[in-house]
Amino acid sequence: MHKTFFIIAATVALLSLSVGTTANAKNTKKKNFLVVKVNKSTNTVGALKFSFSKIKNEKVKNKEVNYTDAEENMDDQDNLKKEYYRTTVYYELRNLGKEPVDLSYSLNSIIDDSGKDYSDDGSASGYGFDTLAGEKKLQPKTSKTGRFILISNHKITITKPRINVGDEYSDDENEIADGGIAAIAE
Repeated sequence: MHKTFFIIAATVALLSLSVGTTANAKNTKKKNFLVVKVNKSTNTVGALKFSFSKIKNEKVKNKEVNYTDAEENMDDQDNLKKEYYRTTVYYELRNLGKEPVDLSYSLNSIIDDSGKDYSDDGSASGYGFDTLAGEKKLQPKTSKTGRFILISNHKITITKPRINVGDEYSDDENEIADGGIAAIAE
């Protein structure tokens, strides 16, 4: 009798655990985000090369508690809908050159699959925030990790990020390389 009770109790416990796991999976799905691993690098533009690790796409409720630095710095924040889209592209930036690149003068933006450029002067239809913009000098043969955070009232599609690399400067007066497009090789 006790053995039968124990087996029934263990079965009920396992079923409860299984149901709980399923409920947790649904809750994760309800959060409306998807993470895609990329693990690819771009060509070098000037001294800079980007390596992407992952892309996180999410649908966000327009509440101040959900804001990142991107929303906080966005001039057009009041025009975001009740729900909007945020895509975060995680990357490593490497200086392959012989001179330091001053990231506070060398500005970059990201281009989505449709060709839309997300920059820091964008609006609720497409705004981009680079966490490394404004950083000091990136020394030769070193790297830093950063994120491009894209905000839009419309769905953002990026499968192969391209970077609009600005002219590269060692300081506010000395240009060391022209900008261009950094893209993942096909």
